[in-house]
Amino acid sequence: AVVNSPAGSNPVTINTSGVSSPGLLVQAIGGGGGNGGSANSAGGGGGAINVTLTVGGKGGSGGLGGTVKVGESGNPFNANITTTGDYSPGITATSIGGGGGSGGSTKSASGPSVVSVSINVGGDGGTGANAGTVDVVAAGDIKTKGFQSPGLNVVSIGGGGGSGGSAAGASAGAIAVTSSVGGSGAGGGEGNRASATFTGSITTEGENSPGVSITSIGGGGGAGGSTMSLTASLGVSASVGIGGEGAAGGSGDQAIGDISGNITTNKGYSPGILIQSIGGGGGSGGSTVSGAASINPIASVGSAVAVGGTGGGGGDGRSVELSYSNGS
Repeated sequence: AVVNSPAGSNPVTINTSGVSSPGLLVQAIGGGGGNGGSANSAGGGGGAINVTLTVGGKGGSGGLGGTVKVGESGNPFNANITTTGDYSPGITATSIGGGGGSGGSTKSASGPSVVSVSINVGGDGGTGANAGTVDVVAAGDIKTKGFQSPGLNVVSIGGGGGSGGSAAGASAGAIAVTSSVGGSGAGGGEGNRASATFTGSITTEGENSPGVSITSIGGGGGAGGSTMSLTASLGVSASVGIGGEGAAGGSGDQAIGDISGNITTNKGYSPGILIQSIGGGGGSGGSTVSGAASINPIASVGSAVAVGGTGGGGGDGRSVELSYSNGS
């Protein structure tokens, strides 16, 4: 997405008055990945051996956020912009990577029979996509009056990773075994460079309305899938549940501001200039519940094992740079 002013042109005049009515909105957003299909199965009783196996589908990966460019060095986007409604920034330029789809969940039941086995594996989540670079070179006079209406808002955000699918199973028989493994969460996408060069004046009058906001954010990692495993038998009963692993969050990238002019904000929670690089949070490990019951009072063996999933690491924040002159 590219927006330019004709070289040497007079400032463009833009006025908006409604809610959620930005002066200029430029976005490149990747599509979200589809969720994996769920799977359910059941093994009927009466046979000597009954086995059920269910595997959830993998979530799809998100689409890439594209490059966003407003103006360019030597030829800024030149505009006088006024917005009066809430949620109406003067200029917003955003690239967002698509989120990954969730893994499919599974459920199965087997028995009663002589040997009853239930195996369940949740699908893995899909990977969050990276965002594109966002670079804004602008000049002019920007005024906003509404709540949560920054003057200039530049954002690059990686897509969140999909969560792993849950897995649940039960079995009953003379020998009963249940194994459930949660799907793994997928990694969050990377935020990319977010930069703004602005010359002129910016005034905001609403709360939560910074003059200039420049942010790069990594996508959060997907959570691991939870599990539940239950068995009941007259002899040997074994149940194993393993929670899925949470995935790492994506890293933020550089956030850069080169601002020359007068920045004025008039209400609370409205910094003049806000520049951030934020790593995405890691996904939680999947929880697990496991139970085994052997009801033969003379000779029986029961064993239940439950292992929670490992959480994912957080993403890194990167460098933040600001050059500012008030023009005096």
